[in-house]
Amino acid sequence: MVTDLGGKTALITGAGRGIGRAVALGLADAGAALILIARSTGQLAQAQAILLGRGAAAGRIRVIPADLGDEQHRGRAAAAAVAAGRVDILVNNAATVEPLGPTAAVPVAELRRAFELNVIAPAALSAAVLPGMLDAGWGRIVNVSSAIVARPDFMVRFNAYAATKAALEAHTVNLAAELRGTGVTVNAYRPGGVDTAMQAWIRQQDPERIGTAAYERFNQNFTEGTLITPRQSAAVLIAHLAGGDTGAIWMPAPSPSGHEPHSRAVRRAGRRPAECALPADHYQARRGKETALHHDLAGKVALVTGGSRGIGAAVARALAGAGADVAITYLNSRQAAENVAAEMRATGARTRSIRADQADPAAAAAVVRQVAEELGRLDIVVNNAAVAVLGPIDGPDPGDAALDRQIRVNYTSIVAAIRAAAHVLPDGGRIINIGSGIATRTGASGVADHAGTKAALAGFTRGAARDLAPRGITVNLLQTGLVATQLTTAAGSAAQRLIASVPLGRMGRPEEIAAGVLFLASPDASYITGATLDIDGGYGA
Repeated sequence: MVTDLGGKTALITGAGRGIGRAVALGLADAGAALILIARSTGQLAQAQAILLGRGAAAGRIRVIPADLGDEQHRGRAAAAAVAAGRVDILVNNAATVEPLGPTAAVPVAELRRAFELNVIAPAALSAAVLPGMLDAGWGRIVNVSSAIVARPDFMVRFNAYAATKAALEAHTVNLAAELRGTGVTVNAYRPGGVDTAMQAWIRQQDPERIGTAAYERFNQNFTEGTLITPRQSAAVLIAHLAGGDTGAIWMPAPSPSGHEPHSRAVRRAGRRPAECALPADHYQARRGKETALHHDLAGKVALVTGGSRGIGAAVARALAGAGADVAITYLNSRQAAENVAAEMRATGARTRSIRADQADPAAAAAVVRQVAEELGRLDIVVNNAAVAVLGPIDGPDPGDAALDRQIRVNYTSIVAAIRAAAHVLPDGGRIINIGSGIATRTGASGVADHAGTKAALAGFTRGAARDLAPRGITVNLLQTGLVATQLTTAAGSAAQRLIASVPLGRMGRPEEIAAGVLFLASPDASYITGATLDIDGGYGA
């Protein structure tokens, strides 16, 4: 993996969203200065804001709005990029998938535009930056291609797109041969199935337009969770920049199980293949990935308390899978916390695992400030850590000490954390408290103390929502029912006997709770505050 690109400048096209934006974030983290080109000024502004929010210096980011499919725009963009200084890394990512449809029905003008953007623009930009690379004796050119080149069987109505990407790969191989020995490498990258706006747009097309086989395949890949995230895709691309391979085609491919790295490569001109290992990402590959796909949290920083296992771990993975950098807290389960952090780092997320006793309100508030300082900002706080000590109120246990600890963990420390968060969250931040349905919807014997603390949290949530609403900060409560965690699935757990009371007839999965958190953390929930979301299988109905 490239870890130090200090002193290098990278030019990325199509940098406003998707893979292009993810590559920009990764290269910025490695220390590179950036030149970002995209057609949409709004997307460029958003990408720049995210980079600045992650600590990038404003003077090291230059944005150039340009439609690279237009010759005049392309020429001005290339001139502006070169005028900014030497370009060391060029990532030609901008592309169009249109025109779609039967070949005989495709207008020549639309076909010409596809070649202008997908083939001529990468060639023109390469020609513009090559003199500087050759003078320096070092340069990296990466042309983003598509797996369609190798899979034309079910995408017969994507002929124009396939033809342009095949042409781009041919250009890549030949330019690489021309530059061999100069220190400048030229490679192509076939990202495969990546959850981008282009993928979403294709899934919305009429089957008659794109072909039934393609329609079914794209939607199947989405629902089965086989797509990877832009961040994962970018990590593979960036990992190869340090290598000396040239004329290669890089292709990440997740393993069928989703649990182990899996490598694929295409050999070109007799050269050693450039192998790509896609880091395993358990949440994305195996745990309801479709829940994360609608919520782009790139550039956000989240804190999840009690994130080493169960619901907290699932929430942390989900937020990282949606693009956020995530810090988690733990008390005793250090190794479990490190394992969760390692899974998140495999997606390209910045992570922290912090030991903190949530029974100490001062420590809970300090963690909030620590995360904001170490990761540069804090946008999302998920108060998940909790404790339950069960027993009837007329029995010997739980005693006063147990009640006091439940109050401090389940209420007082959360109040302290929210008060601290109010001073560091930006306008539009998110606070999500994990509660329990036994507090406000259903009662149960032996849980009165626990239910009382959770009911107090429900009341505080509504009041805090009112207080922070003028700043656009939302505060919501997510109440769970029976969820399959280590505690509830252990031998002798009372939860097993309560399943009959759940209308859906089973326990919930931590990932189903995480899906609710993702929604409340997303821009889609910007008009929801002071609300209670019950995810309990109908237990409280």
